[in-house]
Amino acid sequence: MGKTRNRVVAFFLAMCMLLSVGAVFGSQPAEAAKKPKLSAKKMTVYIGKTKTLKVKKNGTKTIVKTSWKVSNKKIVTLSKKKKTSVKLKGKKTGSTKVKAVVRYRRKGTKKVYKTTLTCKLKAEVYVSPAAKKKANVKKATTQYSSLAKLAEKHGMKLGTVVNYGYMSDTNYKNLVKYHFNSLTAGNEFKAYSLLDQQKSAQNKDGMPVMNYAMADAIMDFAKANGIKIRGHVLVWHAYMSDWFFREGYDQDKKYVSKAVMQKRLKYYIQDVITHFEKKYPGVIYCWDVVNEAVADSSVGNDKRNLRTDNQFYQILGSDYVEQTFLYAKDVVEDLGADIKLYYNDYNAFFAAKREEICNLATSINSYVKDDSGQYRKLCDGIGMQGYIGGYGTQTGCMNEAQIPLIKTAIEKYASLGFEVQVTEMAVRNYSGSTKNMKTHAEFYKKLFQMFIGINTGEDKPLKAVSIWGLFDDPTLTQGSYGYSMNGPYCGLFDELYGVKDSFKNVYSVLK
Repeated sequence: MGKTRNRVVAFFLAMCMLLSVGAVFGSQPAEAAKKPKLSAKKMTVYIGKTKTLKVKKNGTKTIVKTSWKVSNKKIVTLSKKKKTSVKLKGKKTGSTKVKAVVRYRRKGTKKVYKTTLTCKLKAEVYVSPAAKKKANVKKATTQYSSLAKLAEKHGMKLGTVVNYGYMSDTNYKNLVKYHFNSLTAGNEFKAYSLLDQQKSAQNKDGMPVMNYAMADAIMDFAKANGIKIRGHVLVWHAYMSDWFFREGYDQDKKYVSKAVMQKRLKYYIQDVITHFEKKYPGVIYCWDVVNEAVADSSVGNDKRNLRTDNQFYQILGSDYVEQTFLYAKDVVEDLGADIKLYYNDYNAFFAAKREEICNLATSINSYVKDDSGQYRKLCDGIGMQGYIGGYGTQTGCMNEAQIPLIKTAIEKYASLGFEVQVTEMAVRNYSGSTKNMKTHAEFYKKLFQMFIGINTGEDKPLKAVSIWGLFDDPTLTQGSYGYSMNGPYCGLFDELYGVKDSFKNVYSVLK
C-alpha cells in the first residue's frame, strides 16, 4: 500500500514538472510578426507646400487598404490619400499628428490584419536656403566681432578663398568682407586661367597674352572692401597648358628652346605682376611665386628634391625655381612695390619635406648676388598648405599629434629668416556625427591656441592663416576632388553659412 502511494505521488510530481516546463516554454514569446511602418515618425511640413508620407510594407506581403486622418486640419491637410501614401500640406504653424489605419496581409496567409500608425507633424513657414544663408550671415556679422580684426592683435592676417563664381553670391561676399582681410583666388590667378592661347598665337612679338577679366573681378571686390590679396600662383606645373611651351603656342608643334622659354616666362611674370600692381596698387601684398615644386618621393641626390616630370624643369633646367624667383624679384623692385615673395607647398610640416623645402628656399636666396657681392634675398616666405588629416578618409583626421609638427615647422622656417603663412587650410572631417563635430571644434581650438602662442613674442613669424575649408558641403561625392581635399564637414560654417562650434572656438581663442 505504501509503495503504491509512493508511486502515485511520484507520478503526480512528474506530471507537475512536465506541466511546469511546458508552461515555461509555452510562455516564451514567438518572434514578433512583421508589420507595415510609415516612412517617418516625425515630419516637418511647410506652409503652402506638400510632402509625401508613405506606408512601407516592411516585410509584409501586401497593403490592402489605408485610412488616413489628421488630428487638426487647420494645421495640416491631407490629399491624394492612397493605400501606400498621402500628401501633406501645411496650412498654419503648429503641431499635430497624422494617423494611418493600415490593413495588410502577411506572407503565407490570406488573413487581413490591421495596425494603427502615427506620425508627428510640425508645420512651419518655408525659408529658402538663400534666405537662411542671409539670416545666418547677419548673425555671424552682428553677433560676433570680425575674426580678422581679432587676429590682427596677434600679428597675423586671417584669410580665405574666393572664386569668380562667388562674385554673384551676396551672402558669401558679406561674410567674407566682414570676417577676413586676406583673399586667395582658387584658380583665376593661375597661368592656365590667365593665358589666352588664340591671342598669344596671333601676337606678332611672340610673347604671351593674358585675359584678366575674371581675376580683375576678384580684385575689384577686394579693393572696394579694403581686403588684401595673396597672388596665387605665378608658376605651377600641375594642370599647366602644354601649348605655352610650344612654338607658336600650338599644341601640335615642337617645344621651344630654353632661351625662348626664359623670355616667355620672364615676360609673363612681368606682365602679370605689373598689371595688378598698376591697376590695383597695394592690393596684392604677396605672391606665391612657385607652387609645389618639391616631389613627394626621392627623385635623386638633389637635396631640394624637385619634381622633374614637368616642362618647366625639362626646358628651363633644374634651377627653374630660382630663375622664376629672380624674374619676380626684379619686377617687384622695379615697381617699388611692397610685395613679399613666397614659396608654397603641401605637407610642409612633415620633417622630410620640411627639410627639402628649407634646402630649396636657401638655394633660392643664394642664387644671385647684388652689385656689392651680397646674395639677393629673392624668397621672403614659406607658404605651408594646411590640409590637415587623412586624404579622403576619416582615418588620421583631427590627430592632435600634428599640431606640434606644424609648430615645429613654423619655427624652423622662421629660424632661417623666412616669414610663414599657413595657406589653403582645411581641417579635414568626413563625418557629420555629433562626436566628430565636437572633436573638430576642439581641434580647431588647440590649433589656434598654438598659432597665437607662436606669435606671443616680439618676432611674429606667422603672418597669416588662410582657411580654404570654410564651409561644410554634405553634397560632395565620396572620391571626388573636393571631398578628398577638404572633407564635407571641414568648415567653420555649415552649408547654410551658419556658425559652427569650430567657429566659436576660433573666435574665443582670438578674442
